[in-house]
Amino acid sequence: AGTISGTDTIATVNWNATYSGIATISVSAQNQICGSASSPSLSVNVLPYPATPATPSGSINLCVNPANTTYSIASVANATSYNWTLLPAGAGTLTPSGTSAVVDWNDTWTGVATINVSASNGSCASSASPILSVTVRALPVAPAQPTGAILLCQNAANSSYTVSPVANATSYEWAITPSTAATLSGTGTSVFADWNASYSGTATLHVRGLNNSCAGDWSTDLSIDILPIPSQAPLPTGSTDLCQDPASQTYTTSAASGATSYQWNIWPTTAGTITGTTTSAMVDWNSTFTGTAYIKVMGKNSSCDGSFSDSLAVVIRAYPLAPIKPAGDTLLCTNPANSTYTIPAVANATSYTWSLTPAGAGSISGTGTSATVNWDNAYTGSASIDVFASNGSCAGAISPARSVTILAVPNAPAVPAGTTTVCQDAADAQYTINKVTNATSYSWSISPTAAGTISGTDTIATVNWNAT
Repeated sequence: AGTISGTDTIATVNWNATYSGIATISVSAQNQICGSASSPSLSVNVLPYPATPATPSGSINLCVNPANTTYSIASVANATSYNWTLLPAGAGTLTPSGTSAVVDWNDTWTGVATINVSASNGSCASSASPILSVTVRALPVAPAQPTGAILLCQNAANSSYTVSPVANATSYEWAITPSTAATLSGTGTSVFADWNASYSGTATLHVRGLNNSCAGDWSTDLSIDILPIPSQAPLPTGSTDLCQDPASQTYTTSAASGATSYQWNIWPTTAGTITGTTTSAMVDWNSTFTGTAYIKVMGKNSSCDGSFSDSLAVVIRAYPLAPIKPAGDTLLCTNPANSTYTIPAVANATSYTWSLTPAGAGSISGTGTSATVNWDNAYTGSASIDVFASNGSCAGAISPARSVTILAVPNAPAVPAGTTTVCQDAADAQYTINKVTNATSYSWSISPTAAGTISGTDTIATVNWNAT
């Protein structure tokens, strides 16, 4: 147990460092050589020191105003009780219960607190355990509403959204609803949204600050509209073959899925102007334009454009010039042979239309620069022939008319009346006939011509007989 020294009423025990247990101390009195009996024994209980506890275990990362937290150690040898310590005292209230203790944290306290424990055996206490550091973190402030594009077209390019930094945040958590709308990447004050190519509708984006595992309140939601892209517009319909300087024309298309308005286009732009934002549009054609124009249309959904339709080709034909007056016979007799009339070709003409007036004069045929008249056998009088050139359905002006006169053939006169027997070298003799129908003049002749000469253009003629 140890060694004891002393020869008076006081003795000193030098305890053995490894001894524990019950020791007894007694004393006897001496008077030179006379000694008393030993005193009754004093029992001394030498208690062992408890072992030093290990570092307490329990939550070391907490958010402000956490629930009560329990910390504990394994029991140590020779301990009959344990003394727990929480610093700083303002962090909370510690309630020990043997090898465990419960901390009721101060609602507003943040910072680093320390917890340790020592073991006791009566009045014998161990060294304090190693310190357990516990961090109580402040919650981040709720961020403002994120900023960024709020109107997009389906399958838009990646979009960036941002917030200003907030107090107590070491990182940020972003979330989008529905989650199928986009994939988010970023843990700072900005995030990229990689939009799902097939998504359209309204998505909501919000963000909150994180302080390690401590999350603040979510920001106000940012609503983002993802508009569907309209389908390709159908081919426009309308007039496709027109003459130069036509009246304004309307062109239409069937509705394109997802379209709220339409954009019309005409090429070349010199062909005219096209106006309209619905499924129909009006073209005001340029009065000088000829050739082929192309009209197309696309559906729009706000700022989201669909694909243009296929182009509708519209041909604008130039009017042919008016032909000159036809060339050909102008004076004919009843029942003449067929007559041909001609004109030079005119610019822009693809065909020609001939007409004969009156219709009773005969029939005219031909679609080129010449036409043939088959005259009515019995027709007499005046007729007119004209022609106009066409370019497809576009007819030019009518030429000046060619007047043709069809004369009736006079009846044959009767045998002339007059002297039938004369002497050689006779005096001049007159011969006469009665007037005949349709005759305007008469042509007299004598045969043989050596007999003399005959003169006259009416119903009376004079013969000057040859003297020989």
